[in-house]
Amino acid sequence: MLKATILAWLISLPWTAHDRATETPDQRHDRMAIIAEAVAKVAKGDRQKAAFVLSYYRHETDFDDAVQRCECTRWRCDPIRLRDGSIEFRAHGLAQAHRAPTWDIATHWAFCGTNLESQLVNARFVARFYSADNMACGYARLAGIAVGCKTRQSDARAAAANRLMGRL
Repeated sequence: MLKATILAWLISLPWTAHDRATETPDQRHDRMAIIAEAVAKVAKGDRQKAAFVLSYYRHETDFDDAVQRCECTRWRCDPIRLRDGSIEFRAHGLAQAHRAPTWDIATHWAFCGTNLESQLVNARFVARFYSADNMACGYARLAGIAVGCKTRQSDARAAAANRLMGRL
């Protein structure tokens, strides 16, 4: 039931310009169905947890296919210019996960892709920061804020997640 509700919400969202240019409606539906399945599995029936993950994805990536595949463009995925002049995109997948010091390269690249396994990696990563008592703290920790939970951005994301929860 939660998967179907999530899928209906995802399908109702506007397409990014990239997605409109590269995906057919059937391809988009299939990709969104995989995201819905992964989020529903990780949420295990908890609508608030599902809303937490989905709201984060929406604010970070708009569910853009290129970002999901880690085929980022100039202004996406936290780019930095390296000394040799090349650009490295530090954030991967819908979770926009930065490589942790404890991860190997394969773990970091596991966030990339449209398959179910990659989407489970993304959803589990974001859900680790979920707190039913204070979603704003979870969003602040996802942003790398180590001290305090009260930021305009984290409060806004928590409010958006609560609104979404009402729809799920």
